[in-house]
Amino acid sequence: MDWLKEQKEYWQPSPGGCRALMISCGFLILGFLTLIIIKSMMNIEQDAVLAAILLLVPVLIFLVLSGKLLEINAGGVSAKFNDAAQMRLFSKDDANAMPVEEEKVAIIMKRGLADLHEMLRSVGNSRYIVLTVTLNKGKYDGSELLVYLKALSQHPNFTFLAILEPNGTLFGYLPVRQATQIIEFEEEIIEYEEKMKRRNQHTFGLVEAVNEGSKKQLLSYGLIEETAKPSDTNITALKLMTKLNMSVLIMESDDHMIRGVIEREQVLSKLILALTK
Repeated sequence: MDWLKEQKEYWQPSPGGCRALMISCGFLILGFLTLIIIKSMMNIEQDAVLAAILLLVPVLIFLVLSGKLLEINAGGVSAKFNDAAQMRLFSKDDANAMPVEEEKVAIIMKRGLADLHEMLRSVGNSRYIVLTVTLNKGKYDGSELLVYLKALSQHPNFTFLAILEPNGTLFGYLPVRQATQIIEFEEEIIEYEEKMKRRNQHTFGLVEAVNEGSKKQLLSYGLIEETAKPSDTNITALKLMTKLNMSVLIMESDDHMIRGVIEREQVLSKLILALTK
């Protein structure tokens, strides 16, 4: 009787199990449709083995997603889906981002583009660049910042414009492309208003909001405040990316300092590599 009770509890429906069941039903329907299409288009009879595999896949997906099955062994390949999903993103000492202050870029570019190219080469492709500006400094110039954004974009891993609090902690960030488009558009407005001698009517822009520390204005640009943490799991990072509709996130430490950058492809690669171990 105890054995029956344990089995009953093991198969008791749960919210995760219900979601997994719905996903599995979708795969089941897809399996049937695939068999029908193959039979009609290729004019062949259904293969019993193929049909069994296609109908078995939804069951395996249900077991994995609902947490009933932690490991699948087939042909010597061990796929520990749940274990890989619950692995930490980074170890305690990992840091793969290089925050670069706008002031540093300004100094380098004044020495010439050759020095900037040398700096970008020294970073390498294994690290990410994040350009940073600080609230309430009151001295950033939009046209110069735009030049820096475009110059740093020569590096393949230049990802974000990050806005820091006066104490150096992260307030929020924008993808490079979005930040560039915003500042570029606002600089065109400034140029037009100066040409029409209506500079005093210029609207309060992103750079001005940084200079004056207007957090409310900055958030209206879609500034991202949520980040990944080194202690987050792979599945947690994927959920956050899905929520924010982004493929890249800044990773910050517990004291809100920039530690790294995590991409969706990196997380998915870890999960796929788990299939080969």
